[in-house]
Amino acid sequence: MAADWKKIKAEYIRGGTSYRKLAKKHGVSLNTLTKKAVSEKWADLRKQKYSESTAKMVDQIASQEAKKAVDLSDIAELIASKIREGIEDGTYIHDAQSTRQITAALRDLKELRPDKMRSDAEEQLARIEKLRKEARTEEESRDIKVIISDDLKDYSV
Repeated sequence: MAADWKKIKAEYIRGGTSYRKLAKKHGVSLNTLTKKAVSEKWADLRKQKYSESTAKMVDQIASQEAKKAVDLSDIAELIASKIREGIEDGTYIHDAQSTRQITAALRDLKELRPDKMRSDAEEQLARIEKLRKEARTEEESRDIKVIISDDLKDYSV
């Protein structure tokens, strides 16, 4: 039965396995698999796939964080406008307790203010960039090249 090289290649590129494990699993010679992998640059393809996946994940997290910041800003503006309406028409201020509640709400809104959210977003972007750099460094440090040549015959017993 002929080996399904497309399947073996795809499995290697997805990651989590080695040439040796793939050779054993699919019943092919390790030497044959290695030669094919080297000639088709499977390791480079795996690295590229990893980079793309990491970048996609980082971008997705950044989008989610940005959406949260916008949502919080919208909510803060809505609450502030409701408080303003209540103060202007006199429905909120009846006693000291109402005043304390409004003050507490305003203090909470201060925590959600856009400039704070902007600095939080900038911090998130800095973290994301750090993750990208770490991913690139990790990829670069993963490269291991093993070359087996006919010159080794001289060293065999």
